[in-house]
Amino acid sequence: MGKRRTRSSSAETEVCGRSVLSSALECLLGGPCPSLRDAGLLPVPPSIRRPQFRSPEWACKFIQDRTATAYGLFNTALCLLLGGVGLYKAHQRRSKARAAAKAAASDKNIDEKADDESSVISSPIKTSVKPKSIRSLQLRFLPVFWLLRLAFWMAGPYFYPVYASKIIDGAPASANLISNIFLAGFGAIVIFAPLTGKAVDQYGRKKGTLAAVFLYALGAISTKADVVALLFLGRAVGGVGTNLLSGAPESWLVSEAMKTGDDNDGAYLKETFGMAYAFDPLVAIVAG
Repeated sequence: MGKRRTRSSSAETEVCGRSVLSSALECLLGGPCPSLRDAGLLPVPPSIRRPQFRSPEWACKFIQDRTATAYGLFNTALCLLLGGVGLYKAHQRRSKARAAAKAAASDKNIDEKADDESSVISSPIKTSVKPKSIRSLQLRFLPVFWLLRLAFWMAGPYFYPVYASKIIDGAPASANLISNIFLAGFGAIVIFAPLTGKAVDQYGRKKGTLAAVFLYALGAISTKADVVALLFLGRAVGGVGTNLLSGAPESWLVSEAMKTGDDNDGAYLKETFGMAYAFDPLVAIVAG
């Protein structure tokens, strides 16, 4: 009974979420979408006045294909969420630019009335133009960060099938052996975490990031081996690389931002971290 209730509740949740999302997409299209209603994705609404405009059939079919399964529904919802975040950030930047322009115009009027050029120099006006050093720093950091995160997310869906395809002592690798191999990587993360943090502070964040890439690559290459000891060792080395990957790139970004001297209040640093982790779920989907 408990399993049946769980299945029915999950099915009702999926249908409800699909209905809400499809209704929102139908409203965006500006009219009713018959193929969605025929497929049972949308409830038939009460007889109310609606515009005579009908949605294109190709758009209805596109929405139906994207929301027919739980996987497609999740990806569609995530894309809409990312699009909404992007629109909100663009609106926020435009609002800040308008506020800065108004502040600059009011200060200019005051200076013209006072006819005091020294006040223009002494009163700092924060413009909305991003410094060139900050733009350069973001262009150097974000692509590399997303590439590292892509390698991290690919470890989940692909490492397990590789370990499961191994033939150990004439028999396929058991689930117990595979779980122990992964446990070796998690154990290495716990054991070497204090040492990797101290090494990054001592030898530099850039070297720590390069070491993370090297160790992670060694862990991936070790999956080609058919010896159990090498599989455990490679997974442990990959765990140390994961340790470095979890802190070295961000630490490098903070230190480089402080060196520029153009981000004393940390506003651009917050923006960079926001962009980095806002697109991280999309990188995870691409990796899967």
